[in-house]
Amino acid sequence: MFKDLRSGFIFTSMGQFTNIIVMFVLNMVLSRILNPAEIGVVALVQVFLYFFQSILTSGIAPAIIQNKKLDEDDYSSLLNFAFLIGLVISIAFGLLGFIIAKIYKNGAYIGLFWSMSLLITTELTNSVPNAVLNKRKQFKEVNIRLIVSSIFGAVAGVASALMGAGAYALVLNLTFISVISLILNLYTSKIKIKFMFNRESIKKIIGLASNQSGVGFIIYFSRNFDNLIVGKKFGDATLGVYSKAYSLMMLPNMIFTNIFQPLFQPIFSNHQDNIPYVREVYLQILRVLLLISAPVTVFFVLDADKIVLFMFGNQWAEAFKPTAILCSTIWVQMTYTTIGPMFLSCNKYREQLKQSIISVVILALSVLIGAIIGNLIAMSICVAVAYILNFFVGGAMLMKLALESTFRRFLKLLISPLICAVIITIPSYFVFRYINFGGVFIALLFRGLLIFGLFGGYLLISGEFKNIMNILKNKKIR
Repeated sequence: MFKDLRSGFIFTSMGQFTNIIVMFVLNMVLSRILNPAEIGVVALVQVFLYFFQSILTSGIAPAIIQNKKLDEDDYSSLLNFAFLIGLVISIAFGLLGFIIAKIYKNGAYIGLFWSMSLLITTELTNSVPNAVLNKRKQFKEVNIRLIVSSIFGAVAGVASALMGAGAYALVLNLTFISVISLILNLYTSKIKIKFMFNRESIKKIIGLASNQSGVGFIIYFSRNFDNLIVGKKFGDATLGVYSKAYSLMMLPNMIFTNIFQPLFQPIFSNHQDNIPYVREVYLQILRVLLLISAPVTVFFVLDADKIVLFMFGNQWAEAFKPTAILCSTIWVQMTYTTIGPMFLSCNKYREQLKQSIISVVILALSVLIGAIIGNLIAMSICVAVAYILNFFVGGAMLMKLALESTFRRFLKLLISPLICAVIITIPSYFVFRYINFGGVFIALLFRGLLIFGLFGGYLLISGEFKNIMNILKNKKIR
C-alpha cells in the first residue's frame, strides 16, 4: 500500500501544486479586474452549478472505483448514460436561471446560467473516464491532464477579462478546464465510444452510486448553504467578500488534502477486509496532515489582512476579519475531507450517510444563527464553529463505526499539533509587529520564514521529524 501511496503522492503533488499556482495567479489578476459584485454573482451561480454536479457526479466515480467487476463494455455504456443525463440536466440548469434572476432581481443570472450549463454535461461525462484512470492508479495521466487543462483555462480567463468580458471571464476559465480535461481523459483512459446502453451496467453501480449521490447532496449543502444565505441576506457584493475569505480558507486544503484524498479510495479499497491495517496507515497520514496544518493555520490567521491585500488588492479590505476567522479552521479543512473516503474504503456507506446528515444539520443551524444575528463577522464565526464541531463528530463516528477503534485515540493525534501551534503563535504574534517593511510581499515572506522556521525547530526538538520520516519509510513510529 505504501508503495502505491508514494507513487500516487508524487504525481498528485505535481498536478495539485501546478494547479494551485495557476489558480493563484488567475485569482490575483481577476480580483483586480472584476469588482466584488461581479465576483458575487458568479459565486452564486457556482453554488447552484455545484449542486447539480454534486448530485450527479459524486455517485458515479466512487461506485466505479469500488466495483471490481466492471469491464470495458460497462465503461462505454456508463459513459453514454452520463452524457445523456448531463445533457438533460444542462437544459434544466439553463432554465433555472430565469427563476434565480427573478428571486435575486438580477437579469445577469439568465445568461450566466445558460453559459455555465455546458459544465454539467462535461463534468458528468468526465466522471466516468476520470474514475477509470483513478481505479487503474494512473495518477500520472490524471495529473498531467490537470496541469494542461488548468493552464489553458487560466489563459482563457485572464485574456477574456482583459478584453472586458466581466463575470464571463470566470465562466470561460471553468469551461476551458472542463472541456480540455474531458478530451484528455477520454484519450488516456481509452474508453471505447460505442452507441450502447446496457442496463446491467447501471445495475452494477446503482446501489453505491445512489448512496453517494445522497451524500453528495448533503455535502453540497454543507459547503454552499452559507453562500446561499449570505447572497440572499446581505447581497451580491457581500457574498463576493465572503467568497474571497472562504477561498483563502480552502487554499491550503486544495494544496495538501487534494494530494491525499484522490489516492484514498483507489488504494485503501484494495485492503477493505483488513481494517486494522487500513486504520494504522490512515492514522499515520492524518498525524502528518495535522502537524502540517498547525503552522499553516497560524500563518493565515495572523497575516489574514496582508494575504488578502497581496492576493486580491485594496478593494477587498472588508474581507480581512472574515478571512482571519474562517482561516482558524484550516486545520479542520485539511483533515476533515479525508473522513468520507475512509468510510467508503471500509465499505461503510450507510454510516457515511449518517455522518453527512449530522454534519449538514450542524452547519445549517450555525448559518441560520449567523443570519439572525445579521452581520458577516457573526456569520463567519458561526461557520467556523460548525466546521470544528463537525470535525470532532465525524472523527468520532469514523473511529467507532468504520475503523473499529476509539475516539480517544483520534483525540491523541491532536496533542502534538496543538503544542506546536501554541509554540509558533506566541513568539510570532509579538515579533510580527517588527516585520512590517518592504511592502506586503516582503513582509509576508519574512513572516512566513519565521513561522516555518519555528515549525522546523519544533519538529526536530520534539522528534516529530523522525516520526514523519519513519512514516514515509513505512516504519513504526513512537
